[in-house]
Order: sequence, then structure tokens, then C-alpha cells
Amino acid sequence: MKAKIAIGLIGFAAIAAVVGCMGIKPTKIVFVSDRDGNNEIYAMNINGGGLSQITTNGFEDIEAMISPDGEEIVFSSNRDGNFEIYVMNFDGTNVRRLTVSGSDDRQPCWNPDSNKIVWVSYQGDQNHLYQMDKDGANVIQLTTVVADNSAPFWGHGNRIYFGSNRGGNYEIWRLIAGATETGVEQITSIGGYNHFPAVSPNNEKIAFVSDDSGSFEIWIMNRDGSELTQLTDNGGPNWSPKFLSNSKAIVWQSYSGGGNFDVWRMNADGSDPVNLTSNASVNSSPSAARR
Repeated sequence: MKAKIAIGLIGFAAIAAVVGCMGIKPTKIVFVSDRDGNNEIYAMNINGGGLSQITTNGFEDIEAMISPDGEEIVFSSNRDGNFEIYVMNFDGTNVRRLTVSGSDDRQPCWNPDSNKIVWVSYQGDQNHLYQMDKDGANVIQLTTVVADNSAPFWGHGNRIYFGSNRGGNYEIWRLIAGATETGVEQITSIGGYNHFPAVSPNNEKIAFVSDDSGSFEIWIMNRDGSELTQLTDNGGPNWSPKFLSNSKAIVWQSYSGGGNFDVWRMNADGSDPVNLTSNASVNSSPSAARR
């Protein structure tokens, strides 16, 4: 196993070197860690090297997601009291607050064009999805059904995927962006808990979390819900899968060893899992894009 991991790291390092020489942006992973005492946002290379800290303050900066074009990061922070949505340049400069509400605004996600954001507003016994432009303008409420509508992911074709218990248990749903409760479809009918969907950049697959095997593991399926395949089998819990920009690998957070969450990377078929953060801190919410 150690030899396989070492070969995998060498392979990714070689690829990074080649694309660098060609002038192609290498893939960066953005994630959240409490290694300095509270949750801050960090970035690293796809092999776990090149670590850099992006935010530095005494507040909680969480649920960071790098824009598909690699230029900006959207995140949730309680730096002004309750959790609100913020956006900043990749290097941490030009921080802008986008939401101002009495509710906690969390779980932001970019659209594929990097110019709109969907997020969750926590409202007591119900959570709802909203969308806005990346400057905070043109806010639209997307869900009204009383349920936990959360963990949105904005896919291609202006479709937003999310987890919801509106049908009883948690399943993956999708709707059309831009209007309230429009084109709502249920994608999975597995039973139990199915949540945290992420669409591959090539628009072919959806990775998500399911407890169908008895523990919270990462699964993958076609966009129509067919060909369900379990990718991890480590007892977890495993959360927050995201595809790399080539759609051939997935990063996620796992509690599979070490007594804390770490950021891991694996091929999209579940092979060659690699722990990228292996330390005593909580490392979570990974996302990736070319930078």
C-alpha cells in the first residue's frame, strides 16, 4: 500500500511539472483546517505539498470553495457576528461580504461560470436554498418546501443539486436555477441518508454521501441516478466529495484514521486513496480547481 501511494504521489508531481512548463494552470485544493487554533482557509497542491494559509483571524472561516476559474474563493464566516457568505481573491485579498441577514448563511457553491453563488439559509426548523450574483445582487429564493434543503451544488445546464428530507428521508434532488421550486426532480430513492452531491466538471457523474452500507461512505452515480457504485469502505464517516477539474479524481474529508478528519484524494473509481493532510488537526471541506 505504501509503495502504491508513493508511486501515485510521484505521478501527480510529474504531471504538475509538465503542465507548469506548458503554461497550464495546475490544480489547487482549497480546504479548511483548525491547525492554528480556529478554522481558517488553506490551499495546497494535489499531492498535499505547497501548503499556504489564506485567512488569518480569530473567527471561524468555514465551507470554502474555490471558483471553477480558480480566481476566487467563496466561504462562510462569523467574523461579523453570525455566519454570512463572503468572497475573496484566491490569495485572501479583497474580502467582500455578500449576505446580511439574521439567519446563518452557509454552504456556498459557485456555478460553473464562476459568476453566481448558491447557498443555504438556516431558518430554525427549515433550511432553504438561495442564489445570487457573485457581488451579492439579484437574490432569489429557490426552495420553499418546509424541510432541510442543504448542501447545494450548481451543475451544468443551470441545474442545482442538493440534499433534502422533503420526502421523509434524505435523498438527492435537483431543481432549475433562477426561480422558486422550478423543475424539482428527485434523483435518488435509496432510503436512509443520501446527501452532499457534487457534479463532475464533465457533467457525467455525481459523487455523494450515503449510509446505505451501514456507514457514511462516498458513492458515485450517473446524473440520472443510475449505476450506483460505492467508492469508499473505511467505516468513515466520509463527507463533502468534490471532483478535480479533470473529473478523474475526487477529494473528500474522512475520519477513517488518526482520530480526526483529514482531506483525502482518490481516483473517481475509488482506487488509490491518499491522505493529503495527515496531522492532528481537523481538515475539512476540500474543493479543487485550476489555479
